[in-house]
Amino acid sequence: LQFLYLIGSYKQVATSRSRVCMSAPDDPTLPEGQPPGAPGGGMTPRDDPAVKNGPAAAELGCLEKVAAVLDTAVSDAFEWLTTRITDWPKVTIAIVGVITAVLANGYWFFEENFSENQYAPEDSRALDEQAWVEARFPLDPRMGFVYFVADNGGSILSKESLVGMMEYHEWVSSELAASYKGTPLNYNNTCYRWKPDAPCATPSGILKLWGFNRSALDADDDVLGTINAPGAWRKVSPGGADLPAFLSRVERDAGGRIVSAAAAFMEYEFENVKDAKYRVDLETEKFELALNEGTYYGRLAEARKRGVSVYAWTHAAKEKADADAIDEELQLLVVGYILMIIFAIVVLSDGRLKYSQGSLAACSVLAIMMSTISAYGLCWYLGIKFNGIVQVLILVLLGLGIDDTFVIMNDWKSLSHIPDLNERLVKAMRHAGPAITLTSLTDVIAFLAGSATSLPALSDFCYYAALGIMIDFSYQVTFFVACTYLQSKRSAANRADFLCCMKVEEESAWCGLKCCIDTSQQYVQGAPGFGKKLWGVHYPRVLLSNPGRALAILISCAFVSLGAYGCTRIKMNLDTEWFVADGHPLQKTFEIRSRYFGGSRLTLNLWTREAMDYPNEQGVLREALLKKLPEVALVVPDSQSSWLFDFTAWVNATDPSAITTNTTTWSNGETETYEIVRPARFYELLRKFTNYDVDEKYHIHIPRVIWAKGGEGKVVATKNTFSIFDKPSRDGELAIDTIRHFRRLFDGTSLFVWAQVFVFWEGYGVMLSEMVRNVIITASCVFVISILFTANVVLGFFVMLNIGCIDVCLLGWMNLLGVDVNSVSVICVVLAVGLAVDYSVHIANSFVHAKATDTERFSARKQRAAYSLWKMGTSVALGGFSTFLAIFPLVAGKSYVFKVFFRMFAVIIFFGLWFGMVALPVVFSFVGPSPNANAIDLDANPQEMPLHDGDLWATPAPLPLAPAEPAELSSTVNKPEPDKQ
Repeated sequence: LQFLYLIGSYKQVATSRSRVCMSAPDDPTLPEGQPPGAPGGGMTPRDDPAVKNGPAAAELGCLEKVAAVLDTAVSDAFEWLTTRITDWPKVTIAIVGVITAVLANGYWFFEENFSENQYAPEDSRALDEQAWVEARFPLDPRMGFVYFVADNGGSILSKESLVGMMEYHEWVSSELAASYKGTPLNYNNTCYRWKPDAPCATPSGILKLWGFNRSALDADDDVLGTINAPGAWRKVSPGGADLPAFLSRVERDAGGRIVSAAAAFMEYEFENVKDAKYRVDLETEKFELALNEGTYYGRLAEARKRGVSVYAWTHAAKEKADADAIDEELQLLVVGYILMIIFAIVVLSDGRLKYSQGSLAACSVLAIMMSTISAYGLCWYLGIKFNGIVQVLILVLLGLGIDDTFVIMNDWKSLSHIPDLNERLVKAMRHAGPAITLTSLTDVIAFLAGSATSLPALSDFCYYAALGIMIDFSYQVTFFVACTYLQSKRSAANRADFLCCMKVEEESAWCGLKCCIDTSQQYVQGAPGFGKKLWGVHYPRVLLSNPGRALAILISCAFVSLGAYGCTRIKMNLDTEWFVADGHPLQKTFEIRSRYFGGSRLTLNLWTREAMDYPNEQGVLREALLKKLPEVALVVPDSQSSWLFDFTAWVNATDPSAITTNTTTWSNGETETYEIVRPARFYELLRKFTNYDVDEKYHIHIPRVIWAKGGEGKVVATKNTFSIFDKPSRDGELAIDTIRHFRRLFDGTSLFVWAQVFVFWEGYGVMLSEMVRNVIITASCVFVISILFTANVVLGFFVMLNIGCIDVCLLGWMNLLGVDVNSVSVICVVLAVGLAVDYSVHIANSFVHAKATDTERFSARKQRAAYSLWKMGTSVALGGFSTFLAIFPLVAGKSYVFKVFFRMFAVIIFFGLWFGMVALPVVFSFVGPSPNANAIDLDANPQEMPLHDGDLWATPAPLPLAPAEPAELSSTVNKPEPDKQ
């Protein structure tokens, strides 16, 4: 209906008579001495159809015509819509409620995406490699790590400490229990098995020297002798890792024998059968959680009796800690909501029960909450998946929604001299509607443009944000406007705010506020309040003075310069450990792992493809593992594990005649002679090697060799493993360099390196460029929308420049605040355009809607800049402060996500307000754009002009009262005669 009305308005404007009406006919409703067209009569200059339609078509350029049509059409559309709302306010509220209920049912179509893939580009090579691997190989087991540290500086290799470690293993394998949906869980039904009827995979660690058998350990009177026995290391980890890899701070005697170590760790392998819906093994997750909780809240105390401290880490515990950090601190958002509601109530309230509008704050927040629910539901209907970042939408809609509320209420209060409530609300929405339409439209277009990113998580968030802002805007101009109308009827009927069933006197005050109200004078409507005086009168006089402008320009240049410097120092970095809240037991595990084992290590995989001639290219795989991989500095020495090495050793032990030697000159010029399996017997013996009849220590390789289907007897793919020091997870640039280094080594061959973490790392390669691209696109969209609505290229340029300055400062100050570029901060940067553009657009839009002439004291541009602050300064300041108040509780956040959100949002709000309310008015006072065709003439309306030739600190006179209210809504209390000033 609004769209059809816009078209009708366009035709009306296009065919209307073209003239400029600089004076209005005599209006008997005007108070004596009030200039024609001023508030207090039937219309303002902007409402006058002649002025509204602008100069003759011949005098307007094409761009001005488009802007005039848009401005008039939008104003007329709001007039039509508001008229309908005032006719049926309760029906409007009911319709919005029904729409919210219908959209909320989108929950039944809810889908979530919390995988690493959402942070990888859609055309990622890592995703293609992932698809290749998943189509051929079974899932790797889920790993659990347990770290043991000797207390009081002792040795973890003492008999007592080893017994403590053995008791812990017995607890895991025999006593630990959990349940899932009534199914009892224990180690035997959650451990990883090579095949269904095989025994549990033996954990890796020093206890393997005694077969994880307590009796064998108790019977060993020389544990150090067992540890130093020949071949002991291969018993601990036949996959390739040596014994010292499982120990920390190893000390040796003069003969090289191990005599002590400060810490040790063990690896457990758990079943990993993914659930079709959640893509995780839910039963294993439950057991892993029980292991972590039992370790921290039971076994730690038991182990310390043996002089050992124990710390556990499992995938499930880490994921739960991440989720708990978010869920627990969502309570802080609730506190922020409450603070913002209280603030809004205070702002909209009045000491007098009748005139207070505090309950409208609750209506505004209710509209925002319904729009959030509706946005989520609509996105789920449309199949847009939910991810953790989307939770930020609550903050976005809260900030933008309350800003729209303050803009509407600002115009509503400024028209308090109009007695007819319908007319007053219609005029208020004619003024406020185009302003919030402009800002909402720029936000929506900005986020829709941002959805073109190749990062699924960011793209989905932009869809949620764009739809959320559209719905929030719709609810503000319907639901909230209907509530405003009902509230005004309540006020006119002398009923109390919040207690609408109670009738009150004109001067009745809230309990406790009576002493603060001068009841000797009756209430004067239209008198500017404290906020209006501060931001609309005194502030522009100080800011737009010559010293004020010089200081503002100097500080703004300093901010931008520091921001530009910081932009040269930003880096990409994200450690998943940061997502665990401070004080969580896992943080201690991370500390122990970092202190004793140099941080975590990552297991990567070297894969071979179908094109490889395995019998005749054994040397190729050997060179890749032993010569090429060590070229990458992060590769852990001697961590390579390959089926080929163990296969060759097994053949040498069982059938030596099948072994021959080969001499090869490697690509680095080095020549080596080594043993290989004879090509003629290669597949025959490999078939036997990949059978479960071989020694258990070789079972690890069975799922790593994939045979061709159809009985061809050939290998089509294999998996080999090695480890790297996990520095790339904390350095995005290093992560990208690591991937590129591996690809340079093996591109053009039948081998490639891939691990699941590559999917996440590859997102770093485009994250910075995508962020810059999105900022440029969104700023350009704001530029275009501003031009269309204002017909002013200069204004669009300055708004875009303002947004650019805000983003430069934001990116630069990220470095100063210790925030790196990652998936969390990139979202905040994209949000910066949506949040900060409102501050600039409101001021700029008010500036071009005013015109003035130079006076002896003030230039026309300075007067218009002052008017923009008088008109919108209070609303913008209140909107920014209320948004900051909503996020302020996050300062107490313990998780990385909320810490970053608080810092980034605080910086966005600060620089948004600074460049919107300080820099932009100052710049406009020098080189501001010319007024548009619908501009208010400040010379003919001095009450709209806070900068006048009188006393610098004089407050403009209050707007005069109308003679009377409508009979059906008039108050029983007599009102004073209008003040004739």
